[in-house]
This record gives sequence, structure tokens and C-alpha cells, in this order.
Amino acid sequence: MDRPVPLWVVLLLGLLGLLFLVPFGALVRSDALESGRTGVIGALSRAAGEVAAFPATVRTVFVELRQRLSPGGGFEALQFTRDERLSLEGFQPMAVAPGLAIHPPRMRADPAGLPRGWRLLIGVFEIDGQPESAALLVSPDLMIVKKWSLDEVPVGGKEPRPANRKFVHGTDMDREGAIYYTFHNAISLTKKDSCEKRVWVTPGASHHAVTLDEAGATLWTFDDDDLRQVATADGRVLQTITLPEVIAANPDIDLLEIRTRQPRTPPPGRQSNEPLIGPFLFDPFHLNDVDPLPPALAPAFPQFEVGDLLVSMRELNLVFILDPATKRIRWWRVGAWQRQHDPDWLPDGRIAVFDNRMRRGTSRIVAIDPRTYAVSTLVDGAKTRFFTAFRGMQQVLPTGGVLVASANQGRVFETDEKGRIVLDIINSVSSDAGATWFMSQAIWFPADALNPAAWACPPARPR
Repeated sequence: MDRPVPLWVVLLLGLLGLLFLVPFGALVRSDALESGRTGVIGALSRAAGEVAAFPATVRTVFVELRQRLSPGGGFEALQFTRDERLSLEGFQPMAVAPGLAIHPPRMRADPAGLPRGWRLLIGVFEIDGQPESAALLVSPDLMIVKKWSLDEVPVGGKEPRPANRKFVHGTDMDREGAIYYTFHNAISLTKKDSCEKRVWVTPGASHHAVTLDEAGATLWTFDDDDLRQVATADGRVLQTITLPEVIAANPDIDLLEIRTRQPRTPPPGRQSNEPLIGPFLFDPFHLNDVDPLPPALAPAFPQFEVGDLLVSMRELNLVFILDPATKRIRWWRVGAWQRQHDPDWLPDGRIAVFDNRMRRGTSRIVAIDPRTYAVSTLVDGAKTRFFTAFRGMQQVLPTGGVLVASANQGRVFETDEKGRIVLDIINSVSSDAGATWFMSQAIWFPADALNPAAWACPPARPR
């Protein structure tokens, strides 16, 4: 026979639970804010942090399991509901060369308004009936003529994340058709030749950006919070610049320590005249682009040197120019954009920036004069139905138009010098006209810059 639990027992247990939650919460907060504590308190706070994180860990496991068991292997995570502002009226499937089993994105174009050239689209595409990360080469006549499948292999004792749980985020291609790429949450930087053969793999947490120098001999990318220069011939790391080095080299510019927790009072046992240094907050920098000043554009920027690095940090709303030899910051601007990406050097001495405007509802492309700080709008998101809160790339074209990859819209579009859209590509999901696949980047090449006919490759094996 069950006996009822006395009310006083229930109240006592509740009171004891509340008494436990107070020190437990203090320890969790201590673990979050004062990482690096030692001794018994440090051990207890770290243990409390692990316990507090347990529900989130369990949720992550179930999400991953659900993705792996879902139709299509969970690639749905790289789909977006098509922006209601974007209609498919007047769009047609892109032409695809024979032999390529690609479900084509849909396109609307004004060929007369386009600069003639090749375009590289990077993202998730349906190939042989399955979604995969890839790069597609579009001819000057707007036909998809070639593809590179983009993947990772185990390296440095690490296994790559499943393909359905990451997206290509950082790509460049040279004139010989070799493609260099990395992923969000990557374990490596990879080079594939024009025939999709893997040439080299460099271990590291590369992300966001892969930028070839003008000669194509080196490229710049990231390794977590380090800037990294890599030789394109063999993947050797030539130079690494750490952010602590940059902070130390710029003691008079307090740009990179904004997201640190500065204690108000000295901890017990510390002299009051000792510096108070707190831990960085979560994701303090979020590096997302690095671009060396090429010799051809150096005359437009006499205040800088060839090879100076144009760097973007999303979390600080910061774009700055860094001397890679001395680690000195030559120029910076904060807050002329919100959660920006992809600053580029322009031939007229300005810098173009992809201004996501994360909480504003429309994105834009702007240009800033580093001498006067004057900002002008090159692409107005309100007029072009353009918004991606995260990610995105842009390229200002010789005609004055702009090529834009609006990643979260699954969209690539191009404007002419008057801001009119002359090319619009939407990467529709074949089974759902209301959804789009992610597209992270697009690159334009002059018509005479590439010659795919010279990239002789053996016949592809059946998949």
C-alpha cells in the first residue's frame, strides 16, 4: 500500500534544492566568466559548467541523429525558405552542358547588360540526384559547363564533419582551373586541379576566406583566430600571424580587446596596481576576410604598401588594414557597417564592403574612402530585395556593376553601373519550389582569363 509523502518533506526538498541552485549557479557563472581559475573553486566551477551544459549536449546529439536519419541525409540544414520578396516569375532553368547531371538553378538575365565573362558559383547543388557542395563554372553564354565536387578527407588525425553539416565558406580559383577551398567547421584547406584531382591538403581550422595573391603564388586564409599565408604550389604554411601578436604590436590602438571582460576590482591577493586582464567573451573576433593589396592596385592606395592585408572582423563591426611584416594596424574603421563581410580593394582607391546589416532587414554593398571616411552605397538592398543576415560575398566589376552572393537567400545577382539587376540566379530545391539551396560565393573572370578547353581531363568514371 502506497503511503503519501508528507507535505513537510516536499517543502524541505524544495528548500534544499533552492539552496543548492544558488552556489551551483554561482559556479556556472564563474566558469563562464572567469575561465582559467585554478584550485578547488576552479575545478568545481568547471564541473558545474559541464553539468549545466549537459541538456544542450543531449539536444545537439538528437539534432545530429535526426539530420542523419532524415531524407537526403540531413542536407535540409543547408536549405532556406525562399524569401517571400523573391518571385520566380520570368525565371528559367539555367542551361547545362551535356554530360553534367545537375539540377540547374533558375535564372533571369539581360545578356546585353552583362559584362562578358566566366562566373563561378559556389554552394550546395543537386548533382546526380543528390545534394552536394560544389563549384559550378558558368560560361560567358550563361551555360553551366563544368563542376568541381568539394569535399574533405581525414587529415592530421582528424575526421571531417559530415558533408550535410557544413558548407563551403572560402573559395578561389586560378587561371589554370585549380580551385582552393575550405568549409565552415573545416579541418583543412584543400587544392583540387581542373580535373577535380586532390593536389594537396593542409591541416588546420581554415574558414571563411581563401584569397589568392595577384601572381597566384600564395593565398591567405585563417586558422581559427590566426591569419595564415600558404604556398599554392604545395600547401606549405609560409607565415602565421596571431591576434595576440597584433594586439602586442599596437599598444596605442585598443581595437581588438573590446570583447574582454575587465574586472572592476582586483581579485583577492592581487596588488591594486597590477593590470586587470579578464577573459575574452565568446567568439570575440569572428575573422571573415583577408585580402592582400595587389601590385596592380597599389597606385590607388599610396598610403599603404603592396601586400598589406585588408581584414574584416564581424563581431567588432571592424575593417582594418594590417602590415603583415610589423603587425602594425595602418588604418581602421568601426561601425560604418553592421556584421560585415568581404571588404575588397577597388581601383579608384576606395574599399568595398558587404554590409549584412544583420538586424536591419536589408543588406547593402557600400564603398568607403579610407582617406576621407566618406561612405557611399553601391547596392541598395531595399531596391534589390537583398538581405542575408549571415555570410555573403561581393565583387565590384570593371563595368561598375556588382556581383553579389546573398547566401541565406540562395541567390546570386548582378547589377549594372546604375544599380539595375541584369542577372538574377536562385538556387531552387527541385522537390520544393518554396525552398532554396545555400550559395556562399560567386566569382567573375574576364572572358579571356580562362580557357577550359585547355584543361584536358580523362573521361569521368561512372559514379
